[in-house]
Amino acid sequence: MAFEWAYSLDGSDPIIQEFVVKASAVISTGEFCNLESNEADAAATNDAALIGIAVEDVDNTVDGHTVRVIVNRYAVYKVADANARSVGDTLDLATGAQGVTTNSNADVIIVKSSSATEPTYVMITPTNHWLD
Repeated sequence: MAFEWAYSLDGSDPIIQEFVVKASAVISTGEFCNLESNEADAAATNDAALIGIAVEDVDNTVDGHTVRVIVNRYAVYKVADANARSVGDTLDLATGAQGVTTNSNADVIIVKSSSATEPTYVMITPTNHWLD
């Protein structure tokens, strides 16, 4: 399961912005995106300009497409995760940017403790959001 919008810490609705997609990139709904050279690309752990999650699939193997992305600074996303998590801990984006994995780069921070049977709620860590 990919990431899904859960809520925003400031109570706002999702703010969606359109970005040009990097040539040859393929982005899936619920996948984290990163801003590189003013273009959206699929995110990877340790990226420093995370935008948010895509709200549509885009196959830019033929250049010229755009992608719509949730850009709220205080957006909280939920994702299926088979591990118990504690609020305040940090995690990395998993390969494919559609899940979380053990922390080494602190891409996202947990905003709500959860059991192994509940979704994990995260937001982009300070300094890793494209607006920071």
